[in-house]
Amino acid sequence: MKQRGSVRVSNASPEPVRVVVEPWAIEYDLPSRSFCEVISVGGYPPIDIEVENLDYGIVFWINTEGATYEYWQDGRFID
Repeated sequence: MKQRGSVRVSNASPEPVRVVVEPWAIEYDLPSRSFCEVISVGGYPPIDIEVENLDYGIVFWINTEGATYEYWQDGRFID
């Protein structure tokens, strides 16, 4: 079984928020009143996901060597 770790955040603001998943620099728009979950899949323990709230959006850093990620928004997998 692959290692998995996750972080979930919600956007309570009236405006959309940019979400960036690093180190891939993949961007998503998180609509107002929505939530997202970023899941680290695979890689070598420990599972390490850092979250930063910056001026331009929320950044998720997947710091687990060899991991990939999944992005879920409002309970739906976004490919």
